[in-house]
Amino acid sequence: GPQQVTANGSDLGPAQRSHILSADAGYDVNQYLTLGAKYGFRIGDVSASRLAKDFTPTSAHLAILRADLHIVHNWDALLEARLLFSPSSSTADYGALAALYRHFGENVKVGAGYNFGRFSDDLRDLTYDDQGTFINVVGTF
Repeated sequence: GPQQVTANGSDLGPAQRSHILSADAGYDVNQYLTLGAKYGFRIGDVSASRLAKDFTPTSAHLAILRADLHIVHNWDALLEARLLFSPSSSTADYGALAALYRHFGENVKVGAGYNFGRFSDDLRDLTYDDQGTFINVVGTF
C-alpha cells in the first residue's frame, strides 16, 4: 500500500508482482556433518516506483550449497556458498555465509553470523544490501 516504506525510509520504493518457489534438502553424512542444498526461483514483474505502472519482467534463480558441522556439545557451525542468477539482466552474484550456533535444549538454537554476499535467500528482497552480521533463532517442534 501507499503507506509502506522501504528500509531507508522512502515511500516510493519498487513494486513487484512475483511467484516464488523454493525447496531445500539436507543429508546427514554422519553425526557431525550435514550437507544440504537449496534452489529457489522467482518469476514476475517489477516497477521502479509504486506510483508508476511501468512493470518489466524479472526472474531470478537462487542456488545454495550448505554444510552444518557439529563442533562440540551444544555448538554448531554453518557454511554456505550462494549464487543468485538473474536471466532478465544476465547477471550473477556470488556470496558466502558463515555462522556459529548454540543449542538451548532440544528445540531451540541461537546463532550469529556474517553474510559476505550482497543478497539474501529471500527472493522477494530486491535491495541487494544484505551484506553484514545477523542473528538467527531457530525452533523445532
